[in-house]
Amino acid sequence: MVDEMRDFGAIVRNLVPADRYAGFARVLHRPDQGLPEPGDPTSWSAVARLRGTTVHPQAEFNMVARLRPGAPCDFSQPLLGTLDPITLPLVRDVVLRHTQTGDQGWFALWTGHGRRPASWHQMPTFHLPGRDYWLFEGAVAAVADLSSDFENLGREEAAEAGNLTLTSLTDGPARVSAAEQVQFANRMRSAGLVQSPNLWWPEDRRWFVASDIDLDSTIVAGPLELMDDLLAEPQLEVVLVDEDTSLTNGCDQRNRTRRPDSDAE
Repeated sequence: MVDEMRDFGAIVRNLVPADRYAGFARVLHRPDQGLPEPGDPTSWSAVARLRGTTVHPQAEFNMVARLRPGAPCDFSQPLLGTLDPITLPLVRDVVLRHTQTGDQGWFALWTGHGRRPASWHQMPTFHLPGRDYWLFEGAVAAVADLSSDFENLGREEAAEAGNLTLTSLTDGPARVSAAEQVQFANRMRSAGLVQSPNLWWPEDRRWFVASDIDLDSTIVAGPLELMDDLLAEPQLEVVLVDEDTSLTNGCDQRNRTRRPDSDAE
């Protein structure tokens, strides 16, 4: 199926095999990164209300939040290239209702993600324009556990070997024992951090999920009934898009024009 994706770029038809599907939804990554703190906005819409902007199909978070390059921000920003630990299981539960082969799915992870286990060097890979991916197989219901492994296995393997690089408060290498490295790796997994697959789909190909490494949202392609179910999930923030929707940097002209003159310097 991925051989149908022939072009590179942040346009919906380049992120998913668009010819197969009738509907496309953009799941916006939570500003709090799935780690809620009191007072932090939990949605793009909450940020838009604070900033006097709007959420729309081509919205860019930096424009919605009126962020300036290099300027501090008083709240967190969405993760790039991954669903967070709150959003991932919600998306999983919705898409599972729209496949007959939930016990068999395919999951792809960009090969450029940080430190990875040595065993993955033997995993099958495939190439798409601009990206190489490892390919994994498993049950769709287990995607959250797989995503925990994607985030943590490499760190844990390095810690077990005493080779985990930790950073001190002065940004230099921290001198810690192998036991301390293992403790740190265990704390990271316990914190619930995940790296969701960049691409995943069931064996019957009823839908396709794409979290491009450069984007602050995830595209779900599938039947129109799936789009309705995603929109109906109250804990997800979803906007409908089409195959020609561009998510490239600078595409959010609506919020650019909404900026007051004092913010447009």
